[in-house]
Amino acid sequence: IMGTFAIVIGVFILNFSQATKGKWKWWISLFPLGAALCFGLRDFLTKMGLGNLPIPLPGASVTATTSLLVFLLAFTISKKRRQLRLPKRSFLLFLGSGIFLMFSYVCSFFALQSGLVSQVSPLMSVSPLFSVILSYLFLQSEEKVNQKVVYGTLLIVSGTMGVTLGWKKKSISGYNVNQKWKTVRRL
Repeated sequence: IMGTFAIVIGVFILNFSQATKGKWKWWISLFPLGAALCFGLRDFLTKMGLGNLPIPLPGASVTATTSLLVFLLAFTISKKRRQLRLPKRSFLLFLGSGIFLMFSYVCSFFALQSGLVSQVSPLMSVSPLFSVILSYLFLQSEEKVNQKVVYGTLLIVSGTMGVTLGWKKKSISGYNVNQKWKTVRRL
């Protein structure tokens, strides 16, 4: 309960901080929460898939390729695809982002292969701390990282870790993902 409370307070602080200048609407919070749900599902499915692989690199490659194919499908069916132009600078920045995303896949796949989802996911949930630090260092002209943003981020990260680790103690003990996956495959 305390972890959930910390997340809600952290989101509230971020939504109403001076950094957003009143531009942040409550419903916009649904997008990062949806992304968090998808990342949670990704970690769970990855852990189950890694039960059948000796090394996680093929899994990371399939994940990255699937993302590309979904993007290409969305781009192909989009009616506004002719209006999409990518300046060279943006292309290079997205290319760098893609390289770091692939490294994050490889690192997370190795971590999930070696550890428990309930322990690995909270550690990967500290990424907002890095985002805030990098925003402060490199995006000062576009984003204001003030004390409220820092406190909100710390509350969200600590709340996420608290919820995840608290849930682990109550629900995960004795749960064998690979055994459950074998049961599902037999069906």
